Amino acid sequence: MNSAARRNCDGQTINQFALLLHAVPRIGDRTIARVLRAAITQGFTTEDFLTMGEEQWISDFSLDLKAVKYLKAHIDVLPAAVTEQARLLRNLDIELVTCQNATYPHRIESFDDDMPPVLYMRGAQPLLNQNQNAFTFTAAISRGHTRQALEWQEGIANGLIALGGVPVTGHDRPAYQRLALTAQRLGKPGIFILDRGLLEAMGPACTRPLFAAARIRDEVFACDRDLVISPFRLNDHCVGGNNVRRDKIVVALSQAVIAIDVSPDGGMLEHCRRAMAAGIPVFADKRGRDGCRILVDEGAIWLEDTDDAITAQIRARLGALS
Repeated sequence: MNSAARRNCDGQTINQFALLLHAVPRIGDRTIARVLRAAITQGFTTEDFLTMGEEQWISDFSLDLKAVKYLKAHIDVLPAAVTEQARLLRNLDIELVTCQNATYPHRIESFDDDMPPVLYMRGAQPLLNQNQNAFTFTAAISRGHTRQALEWQEGIANGLIALGGVPVTGHDRPAYQRLALTAQRLGKPGIFILDRGLLEAMGPACTRPLFAAARIRDEVFACDRDLVISPFRLNDHCVGGNNVRRDKIVVALSQAVIAIDVSPDGGMLEHCRRAMAAGIPVFADKRGRDGCRILVDEGAIWLEDTDDAITAQIRARLGALS
């Protein structure tokens, strides 16, 4: 690669590519990752990509025919759209991070081979770089849970947060909201993973707290305390399958998964299994549904009987792994 090509491969160029590709319907995550890798290795710019033409888009990058049709129809307006999108990100203090950036979270990158190549982040990014006195965790609670299961979760979470635990959670399910509120009531940080775009969840100024109960305590999203991450375009709605992608990131960013009340079938059981396969400790609550017992049979760790004992057990386990 010549020196001019190397100059083209800076972070700004890669982010421009990500914004361009995200603007085109029918370009999926694997294709985005493939084009970004090619931009790095071959040193071409977004302008180079747009002038390649239909045959090269298909032969070199396996673009979907509908994506090719869209590119051809919008080729004159896409550069300006990318510039405007980049300006919006700067104005709203949103950082775009791609799988080619050094700042892409390594826990997501190493979790499996099908993680999102583009992330939009707003808030306290240092939460992703935990020191030895802090750790991340999440709780797994399947749909159909009881109110009691949420109380078990809150008791465990209170203890872990007091020890420096940072919950990784979502915003649109009761169990995720309860976990987030536990940290908020203590004035402690949380990491939120969205199943939709940042603007869709947080409003046009990207400042609105993520759900109604959180707005009682915080008038605006606490960027200095919390972090919100989305793998979706800024204005994307939640559609089928988004929740699965969200939950995978929740697990990937957690150093411990607490299976509070897991159904013997369904998504939460599979996410816990995936965590164990990735080497993330999974702890199963004896009080939960049969999915917790299945997880123990497959290698998860039974929790003790009281909240204090559970907290000590999880912290000791994490300390042994550090």
